[in-house]
This record gives sequence, structure tokens and C-alpha cells, in this order.
Amino acid sequence: MEFEEDGDGKMGFETLMILNCTGKKCKFLEKFYSSLRVGTSQAFEVNRRIVLASRSIGVGHQGLVKFAGTMNMNPPMNENSYRDNVDAVRKAAQTVCQQSMRAAAEDVKKFYEPEEEGVFDIGISEGGTWSRRGYSSMYGIVTAMSTVSGKAIDIEVMSKECKECTVWRNKEGTPQFEDWWEGHQHLCQANHLGSSGSMYASGLLAIFQHSVEQYTMRYAEFLGEGDSKAHKLIVEEAVYGEKQISKLECVGHVQKCLVHTFAH
Repeated sequence: MEFEEDGDGKMGFETLMILNCTGKKCKFLEKFYSSLRVGTSQAFEVNRRIVLASRSIGVGHQGLVKFAGTMNMNPPMNENSYRDNVDAVRKAAQTVCQQSMRAAAEDVKKFYEPEEEGVFDIGISEGGTWSRRGYSSMYGIVTAMSTVSGKAIDIEVMSKECKECTVWRNKEGTPQFEDWWEGHQHLCQANHLGSSGSMYASGLLAIFQHSVEQYTMRYAEFLGEGDSKAHKLIVEEAVYGEKQISKLECVGHVQKCLVHTFAH
């Protein structure tokens, strides 16, 4: 028996293997791929997993090329295939994320009694992070978590830039740009015009604004830091009309402030 690799059948990190009987009277020949396909798609699992791994650690297509070269491996899929896999991973992650948060929101309702029109008034704590430290980040994520379960029930991704807009910027004012913008303006990834530091307050405001429509819930109790700009903005915008949003204080944050005060 001979076991070898068919170089012409390579697709990314997947390869085509050949099992062949060398006996003169034996005609056994079996070809099979080194990786399974994903569901009903034509994509191979190994390629999906390597793309998911690369995105999880912040490495792009060129990073995979360098990794494969350093390991003396065949190069990965081409850049177009890489982008297709990234898009598939993004859609899958988004679906799982939405399902998880919706399930968490339904669980939270078990701890509360519905108010008028079946709307639940619940408490949330907030969290925020940026793609890089400091106030120069182009991207930020704001998270709302239940104060009773600790599970995330909503997120808002904030962006100061749109890659597609960057490509089209030098064609602004042309008929081609106008045609493109007509279809792109409602899909634009840039949803924040202020500073990176203000992403947090803007993102949390967006989360409050669609809570009733999305989950039939109002975030009536807000757990945040003592000088939270987000809480001030939400109160100023009167998100829930005359409904007051109570601000809760984090015990750990208060203790930290007291220790700092007495230390001086």
C-alpha cells in the first residue's frame, strides 16, 4: 500500500490524500480529504478553524502566511477565500451571540414582575472595552449585564471608521460615489462621531433606546461608577419618558474611593 498527498488537490490547510494498492492485480485506489466539510457548505473545517483562531488572536491573512512559512507548511487559502471564511465565522458568531443574549434576557424576567403593557423593569450593570488602550481606539464594545444573573443581555459595537468608506473617500463628489452611497449609507459600519472616550456613553445609550423593542424590558436600575457620564446622558435623553432610572453604587468602587480618600 502507498499513502501519499495529492498536491493538486490542496485547498488551504486541507489536502487530498491517496491510498493506493501497489499489487499488480489489485486496483484499489481511494482518495479522501484530510478534513471534513462544514455542514452543507463546501468549506473545510480545518480552514474555518484556522480562520477563527487567527481572528481570536488578532492575526490576519498575512499573519497566517508567515505562520505557515515558519512552520514549513504549505501556504493557507488565498485572501479572497480567507475573507469568505471570516464572513462565515462572523455570521455564525453573531447568531450564537444573539441567541445566548435572548435566552439570558428571558431568564432574567423570571426574577421580576411585569409592569404596564407587559414590560419588565430590571437592573443592569455595565461594562466597556476598547480594541486598544487609551483614548485613540477606533473601536469599542459596550455590554449590559443583568444584576441578578450576571449574564450579558445586550452589547453595542461602536466604530469611528468604516473600511468601505475609506476606499471610496477619494471618489467623493462623483456620480459613482453618489450611487454607491445610496446603497451603503444604511449599512455603514461607522456609528460614532465623537471621541473614543465617549464611545462608552453613546453605546450604552443605544442599548437603553432599543431595550423595550428588543426585549420588552426597561433598565430601570443602573449599576455604574459614581461619576458615570453614561448615566447622566441617559437621564438627559429621558429614554423611558417619565420613568426614572435609579443609579446603584458598586460597593467595591465606593470602598476603593474611601480608602483612597483616607490614605490622603
